Amino acid sequence: MRLLRLFIALLVAAAAIVALPVTAQAADVGTPGPSYEGDGVTTPTADKAQSKLWFQDGSWWGLLWSASANATKIHKLDVATQTWQETQTVVDARANARGDALWDAKDAKLYVVSGSTVLSEWSSPPSQEAVTSGSAELHRFSYNASTKTYSRDAGFPVT
Repeated sequence: MRLLRLFIALLVAAAAIVALPVTAQAADVGTPGPSYEGDGVTTPTADKAQSKLWFQDGSWWGLLWSASANATKIHKLDVATQTWQETQTVVDARANARGDALWDAKDAKLYVVSGSTVLSEWSSPPSQEAVTSGSAELHRFSYNASTKTYSRDAGFPVT
């Protein structure tokens, strides 16, 4: 009988714990990047499933649009100020290009594929200029741990 009372008491306690309402805490869900309004650029990150961020050497890095350079550049997140710091490394100078990044930690290489969608009107083939501006490019960068910088590897980009 005593064991039965103890068992029932444990069940009631467990039910009370489970029944307690849990309030979700508001969370900071990200760090805004730089503005690109007024540059003639629309949706530089777009809505595609592309990787724009990677974690390397204790820091977050990202492909973000630079209004001052009119290009996509590598940025580093300053955790203390929660701001993106622009580096000198240009990834793609085409305003309509969208990048997808892959960090290879084994070889300390950053691979970026960038390009844009070329649309033609009225079923006619796109112009050569449109094809060139929208062609896919493969970029490769090396990371220098002592200077915490990226530099484009020789022979890149390739199309």
